[in-house]
Amino acid sequence: MGACLLTKGMSLDLELLPYCSGGMKKAAHLVIALRRMKNTFQLSNHTDIQNMITDNLFEEHVMEQIQDCVETLGSNRLKGMFRRMGSIHECSLSDKDQKSLVRYSETMTLHAATLQGGNNHQTAKFKLCRYVSIIETVPAQPVVLGIANTDLYLSCSVPTDKNTPVLLLEPCVEHQLNIISTDADQRFLFYRRTTGRSQTTFESVQCRNWFLSTSVDPQQPIEMCQKQDVEKLTTFEVRNYNTQLYTPFPTESMY
Repeated sequence: MGACLLTKGMSLDLELLPYCSGGMKKAAHLVIALRRMKNTFQLSNHTDIQNMITDNLFEEHVMEQIQDCVETLGSNRLKGMFRRMGSIHECSLSDKDQKSLVRYSETMTLHAATLQGGNNHQTAKFKLCRYVSIIETVPAQPVVLGIANTDLYLSCSVPTDKNTPVLLLEPCVEHQLNIISTDADQRFLFYRRTTGRSQTTFESVQCRNWFLSTSVDPQQPIEMCQKQDVEKLTTFEVRNYNTQLYTPFPTESMY
């Protein structure tokens, strides 16, 4: 056991533990913290010094965790990390033939239908969440589309028994989508592109070149397709309800 006098009435006791699991790595963190404290003992009271010691050691611990995460995931995995940004807004979607997207709760599917007059209340109300790529540059705005007032989200992936992507309404806990960092969770992400007047497409992030689409025929389910499919419509009009649900993260620019 050794003692190091910090200031009047206060000392730092050091004890050498021969079987310390942290080894030299944790000792190095203590040395870094002490060096940062050099010439800073004019603090007003013991609480200030205690807080400074804790802050320095905590910073080293956090940096160690981040470094370990980078080493574990590798640069390829980090390239696929997305963080939710800004506010969540409610909206509705209709295709270029003015067919509205309607949810059928019995079959857990979305269909495109032409609604008449008083039936507009059947239109599915979506919650649209924007994301930002943490590492790499992305070709368009990443978004997640969920059904308002539910835990259901649109997802696109290729099932093991199929060769083409399938669109599903899938339950998910909302806070689990705050950060999307795994390939599997990217099934909830779509690249949103808007050209001209309200001509918006939604391309799957996990299944590139596959787009959210409706059939040219009414009352058909919403599916994924490739753009060259002449029987499908891939552009939508997004009608915002100007309803801001909440802001889980501060709003920031895309890049």
